Parts: sequence; C-alpha cells; structure tokens
Amino acid sequence: MRLVHGATVVVTIVLTLTLALGCGPAEAEGSRRDSAVDARIAFLDAFQSACAARDVDAAVELVHLEGAQNPSRSAARYRDKLAELFAMKIESLSIGPPDESLSQGYVRGATRYRANLDIVATLVVELDPHVTNGMATSTFPLGRVDGEIRIATAVPVP
Repeated sequence: MRLVHGATVVVTIVLTLTLALGCGPAEAEGSRRDSAVDARIAFLDAFQSACAARDVDAAVELVHLEGAQNPSRSAARYRDKLAELFAMKIESLSIGPPDESLSQGYVRGATRYRANLDIVATLVVELDPHVTNGMATSTFPLGRVDGEIRIATAVPVP
C-alpha cells in the first residue's frame, strides 16, 4: 500500500509540474484559447473604433468578401448597411455564440448560399430602441481567417 501511495504522489507531482510549466497538452490548448480570445478582442476593438469614428470604410475592411459573386457590389451593400447602423445610437457591442443556422445556408431563387467562413461567433450590436424605431439589435456572423476574426458574408455554393 505504501508503494502505491508513493507512486500516486510522484505521478501527481509530475503532472502538476507539467501543467504548471506549460510542458503538456494543456499549454497548446490554453495558447489556442488565448489566441482566440485575443482575436475576438482585436476585432471588437477595431469595430468599436470604426463605430466611434463613423468610419464605414474601416468597418468594411473587417468583412471577408472572398467568394462573393461580385465583391465590389457586396462591399457597397455592407457600406450602406454599416452607414445606416452608424447613424443610429449604438448602446453596446458584444460577441456572442455562433448562430448555427447561418452555417447551414439558405436558398434564394435557384441558388444556394452559405457563409464564406465557418461561423465561430456573432457580433451583436445593441441599439437604442427609442431612436431606432423599435429595432433593438443588429447581428453579424463572425468567422476566423488566418487567426483573425472577420464578418462572414453569404456566397453561392457550387
């Protein structure tokens, strides 16, 4: 019994040191989690700065347009939508869980569309409903591109 107890203590000490020193799998998982959090913070900061400055072009830079049938027309649509949004009184910005229905796509006419990124979160823009004729929120699907968070857009599925 003493040997089993001693072996348990050694395993516990080695496991604790491995996790504390960052030598095991937990380090990689923690690092991925930290980079995901950092990417979300960076995105939210960039979007908040664009909102505060009412800089629609800076906000459009946060949209991932790859795969769009007509990227310049899609950018113009986002420019219009964001200009309208920036003209309203924004109460808060936050990042919420992904809306799974956006990953599944939709059909318009004879064309099937889906997000051009895997949806990892949702940007939630809370608006003052007294100023916005009752509209309380606006949401945007978010995906990851090269470690950065970007607003996803709908693209045709071949």
